[in-house]
Amino acid sequence: MRMRFVILFAAACFPCSALLAQNVLITVTGDWNLTLDVTDLQGGAGSNLVGTHSSAVDVTRVTLKKDYGGTWWEFLINFDWRVDISKSDTNWDANLQLWTRRTGNGTGLGSISGGTAYQQVTGVDSYFFNGNFPHYNIPIQYQVRGVSVQVPADSYETTVVYTITEL
Repeated sequence: MRMRFVILFAAACFPCSALLAQNVLITVTGDWNLTLDVTDLQGGAGSNLVGTHSSAVDVTRVTLKKDYGGTWWEFLINFDWRVDISKSDTNWDANLQLWTRRTGNGTGLGSISGGTAYQQVTGVDSYFFNGNFPHYNIPIQYQVRGVSVQVPADSYETTVVYTITEL
């Protein structure tokens, strides 16, 4: 029995007004490929699979900023923002759940709130975290829950979608 999970990442950028001179940008980097095999059985042959699997604490890095054409001072410009998260399944079993959390603040001025406790990622946009000022390399971690021998062996894939909104 061999199961493979691929978690892909996409980013969406939605400025809150067409009158903004600069676009609000989100950059998401990293991916997570999880392959399960006999070593993931709870107690050897005939037992169930370990039900929860976690990625590295920084498998994904998120950067949030305004586009000022790459100027050196862009990190000094304050703006308030919010990040929402959802997923778009390519092939995903209904018994599997994807969870995520923010494991740090990255670098940058200002503050970040929310997102440090695991929350389930669904097909509907939901609040993830918010803050102000540009932030760089915010670390994100994932979990796949609901893994068991009852889930057919297959290659499962979903895309995590991050949406930034300027407040």
